[in-house]
Amino acid sequence: MEAAPPPFQLIRRAVDNPNSLSSNFVIPVCEDKSGRLWFGTAGEGVCRLDTRASTGSASTGSAQTFTRHKLASKSSRGIREPVIWSLHEDRRGIMWIGDDHGLNAYFPETGKLITQKDFIKNAEQFDWRIVHSIKEDQNGNLWIGTNGGLHKLVLEARPSSSPANSNHADEKLSAHVETHLAPNTSIHTIHIAANGTLWVASSSGLAHYDPQNETLVWYRHDPQNLNSLLHNHVWSIYEDETGILWFGTVEGLDRFDPATKRFVHYQEKDGLPNGFIKGILPDNNGNLWLSTNKGLSCFNPRAPEGKKFRNFDVNDGLAGQ
Repeated sequence: MEAAPPPFQLIRRAVDNPNSLSSNFVIPVCEDKSGRLWFGTAGEGVCRLDTRASTGSASTGSAQTFTRHKLASKSSRGIREPVIWSLHEDRRGIMWIGDDHGLNAYFPETGKLITQKDFIKNAEQFDWRIVHSIKEDQNGNLWIGTNGGLHKLVLEARPSSSPANSNHADEKLSAHVETHLAPNTSIHTIHIAANGTLWVASSSGLAHYDPQNETLVWYRHDPQNLNSLLHNHVWSIYEDETGILWFGTVEGLDRFDPATKRFVHYQEKDGLPNGFIKGILPDNNGNLWLSTNKGLSCFNPRAPEGKKFRNFDVNDGLAGQ
């Protein structure tokens, strides 16, 4: 009897196939409004996969058709491809790309890339070595989480990337930046709640920021309080449909109830394969999928204790560490 195939299938770069994934080192993934998937790589630009057109499933990726977008820029070492850390498609259809040199605006219709020095009026004031997170608020402003603090990008022109005028959209793009958290704060993730407030995961704690009232509340680990934040190094955030917030830290998963201000912790002793939670995503069954340093974990909050986690690793088709 043949063994059942693994639940996950690994797609890799095929050196002799220019339509394969451009690099095996993938960091951010973004789904655009058309259902296409965008993958940011370390040193090989951005790849786009049209899931409606790609029906293959070969592990080499040879049956998948990826479109490669090169983003080479000049540096002190000459022409180089940046390391892509974040991707976000805004309501105008612009793909915002955060890399290890700052923020870029990419127009998919024309393939035009504009770096921050070309559209941010006060760009010289900011040393954004890494842009980790990009989120859009209800007013169309972009919140940028960097290793140099939290910033708001205010667009002063609202270009459209439709085919009719996309050739000139880049000429209309202009913006200025406002700093809202100290430049010495390294931001990993931003979540914008339904009420417009921001939850900000950083290397020095969890911040809850209200831009309208300009109020800031920090949550940090308190060794004397078992219901405080598990660890000050927070990497990921998810808000479920009931308003409960979930935070991924370097030591485990935290459940936070805004009404009681209490944190409930889930760690390796509770079934996690590893405490470093880099990403949190829901599925249609109410589960949370957690990416860790030792594989993927499916967390069922409704399951009894001891049965909340189902873990997957290389034996299930995932990539190795």
